[in-house]
Amino acid sequence: MNIYLIGFMGSGKSYTARKLSKSMRLPVVDTDRVIEDDTGMSIAELFAQYGEEYFRELELSAISEAEGIVSCGGGAPTYAPTAEFLSKNLTIFLDTDFDTCYRRIANDPYRPNAKGKTYEELKSLYDSRRPLYLKTAILAAKPADIENLSKNKLFNDKAI
Repeated sequence: MNIYLIGFMGSGKSYTARKLSKSMRLPVVDTDRVIEDDTGMSIAELFAQYGEEYFRELELSAISEAEGIVSCGGGAPTYAPTAEFLSKNLTIFLDTDFDTCYRRIANDPYRPNAKGKTYEELKSLYDSRRPLYLKTAILAAKPADIENLSKNKLFNDKAI
């Protein structure tokens, strides 16, 4: 069983993945870490050297090959093939408000899409991605609510 977590940078995907992993006894896969391990480069270095489209192709591969609780990068649904894959699977959108995300990502050098951007620029990015998250996911919930869901509840929401 795979569960894919999507949401904006700083929405709590990694944290929630770890919590679900413990309660469901499934491994956690952080796609950014997989990509970094496979390439020997940081996400920021990949963006700088090869561009976003190349990174998104690597990300799709990491997501489609992952098994367990999969924490996807914040921009995963912006790449149409990835959005299509996620929409056909048990994908949960962690619907965290922008100000919370911003506090977590402001001045974080490991987030290439946030680096050097103003509050307004990041808010615009958040606003442009939110409809994609809602369209791609089967379920949208706050991270704290996801932690409380049981395995059966997740299957019921999937309507399998």
